[in-house]
Amino acid sequence: MKKLALLNVASLMLVFTVFVPVAMAQEPGEVDVESVTLGPGGSVTVTGTIQCTEGDTYLVDVTVRQRTSGNLFNTAGGQDSGQCTATGPQAFTVTTFGERPFHRGPASVSTFGEVCPPEGFPCDRHEAVEAVRIR
Repeated sequence: MKKLALLNVASLMLVFTVFVPVAMAQEPGEVDVESVTLGPGGSVTVTGTIQCTEGDTYLVDVTVRQRTSGNLFNTAGGQDSGQCTATGPQAFTVTTFGERPFHRGPASVSTFGEVCPPEGFPCDRHEAVEAVRIR
């Protein structure tokens, strides 16, 4: 029985070793949020990268949402776009203001990334939402 259990564990380890790195590969349009920081006047700045293909254009749309007093939410959004200068991660920065000042603490960031070739289609698109901490 112990040999069978060890064989099952070894089989699972082999499956994860072979397939997990492939599933984690970055695709064009995927956005990686690196930092969310509090700026002047209660603004918020989001920095990160979008996976690009050289010669394509990219668009990053970012929405930051943070709970305020009275169980209300402060929401702000912004975009960055440009030309992909290389194949791989392309840096972006979005600074935006909400209806109220943001503060340090927990928040969520929704991202939409799009990378399009010069002919305009087909575009690679990715959306994500993640919990962050405004610093």
